[in-house]
Amino acid sequence: MNNLKWGLLGLVVAKPVPLIIDTDMGFDVDDVGSVCLGNALMDLGEADILAVVHDTGYYYGIGAVSVINHYYGHDKIALGAYKGQFGKKNWQSNQNRYG
Repeated sequence: MNNLKWGLLGLVVAKPVPLIIDTDMGFDVDDVGSVCLGNALMDLGEADILAVVHDTGYYYGIGAVSVINHYYGHDKIALGAYKGQFGKKNWQSNQNRYG
């Protein structure tokens, strides 16, 4: 029984893993799952999200990341977003179609 106590204690005192999430949040859901999973692990004390980086030119992607972090109560996570030109002219003109 004494060994079981120390085993459980070892799980409780484990340090959270520092995590930076690099996402291309857009029209699919895989990145939503990744950001939600990171936030859930942070709630469990298993991860410490240092930052979330949005690496495509889709304008609203970083806003989606911010909303997910807010839902989990993690508004202080640093966010970074690509702000340069992206893709071809046709791709850029499609951006306004969704916003």
